[in-house]
Amino acid sequence: MKDNIIFKIVTCIIRCCLKCLDCCIKFMNKNAYIQVALHNDNFCTAAKNSFWLIANNGRRFTAVGITGSILMFLGKALITTACTFICLAIVDAMYKDIEQPFIPALVVALFAYMIASVFLAVFDFSALTILHCFCLDE
Repeated sequence: MKDNIIFKIVTCIIRCCLKCLDCCIKFMNKNAYIQVALHNDNFCTAAKNSFWLIANNGRRFTAVGITGSILMFLGKALITTACTFICLAIVDAMYKDIEQPFIPALVVALFAYMIASVFLAVFDFSALTILHCFCLDE
């Protein structure tokens, strides 16, 4: 049955639909939580209100989403690169006997990327909250 081409196509379509549904639910959850924090409504009312707010201000949310994604990428890249180069400089200056300074730098780069991701996620969430406040105030 797994060699059947129709089975593979149907499975692929179902996975695609579930992935789209998952993305929509995650997006609505984040915006609904913002509405819960702003208005102290229950979750379902907040989800409905956030849906209509996004539907009425779609261009703004799209612009902020694209700008936020670009800034998140640049921020993560800058923080990770800066931490890696600082680590390479410190290892090169203090520990001359280390032949492969790239191994500690790689570990530092991984940790820097994880920490940058956490901190910039807070930035992304706060930018979305400010956009919600702006649209509601308008």
